[in-house]
Amino acid sequence: MLRLYEGVKLVRLLGLGGRDEQVRLIVWTAPDRLVAIVQRMSQPYARYVRARYAVGVDAARGRVLFRTRFDQRLALTGWGASQGRVALLYQSSSLLARRSRLTVISPDGTVRSARLHFAKDRTLRLFAGLAVDLTAPKAYAVLSGGRVAVVDLRSLRVAYHVVRVLPGATRRAPFVMMRAAWVNSRTLVVSGLFASPYGVSHPAGISLVDTRTWRGRVLDPQATAFAVARGTVLTAGKGVTAYRLDGSRRYHLLGSTRVSQVQIVQGRAYAWLGGGARPVRLGVAPPARVVIFGPVSGVVFGRATVGPGIRVALLDPNGY
Repeated sequence: MLRLYEGVKLVRLLGLGGRDEQVRLIVWTAPDRLVAIVQRMSQPYARYVRARYAVGVDAARGRVLFRTRFDQRLALTGWGASQGRVALLYQSSSLLARRSRLTVISPDGTVRSARLHFAKDRTLRLFAGLAVDLTAPKAYAVLSGGRVAVVDLRSLRVAYHVVRVLPGATRRAPFVMMRAAWVNSRTLVVSGLFASPYGVSHPAGISLVDTRTWRGRVLDPQATAFAVARGTVLTAGKGVTAYRLDGSRRYHLLGSTRVSQVQIVQGRAYAWLGGGARPVRLGVAPPARVVIFGPVSGVVFGRATVGPGIRVALLDPNGY
């Protein structure tokens, strides 16, 4: 069941599947268009995916535009949208098999896929991150070992590039999950790009990649998460640090306080405090503290505490 709200008012209620189906993901492709990924699960415990469907929805009229089944048995690790197309990145859930696919859903519901190849290096665990160009039908799949697959979302042609790391930061960093984000036509931001065998990153942290020269520059070797807003890259780890795209620092907030995540929603940044190695009680979300500030100025607007047992997800309605 898909519920559409305007503010806090429920305006649409759409049934997108049967009893044994669930909505796995929603991707906005326009202010009034979305694509929902619906999965039919095994019964009675819903442990396995039996089928996947791409369901296009006219959110303004509450109409289903298409429902297309596609078989993709890998795990979903990244997604994005560009010019009405949805890009989905899948890879092996074991992180051991050298299999990855980019699935593209067109505005008319057509589903196509391109196979992606990891480099034949000694990396034990294989990770992939996806960045989608918002101004052109192009996607970047950043693969373990510093390889980037550039995919034309119209033809599904794939070109591979190897990122060369500029000399600089050499300190070992904490383990960082791979993630990528598009900044502009010549810049990507990537976390966990330069991995060595056995899951130890050296260096990991946050890096800028120039897509003209395919050279990477380590921006913050100790950071574990990032967000991008209007030409500013925010890195999170020990506090929050803001960088310009030339690598210079704008400001630093929160000192050495541990920050687990930073998000941008409707022009404001949200830094989630805590999230270290301290164990928490199973099944109960601990109290969460969040600091709200301007991502470019660094001006703090407020602080809030979310009580235990409450799980929060911030979604940007303008993030299509």
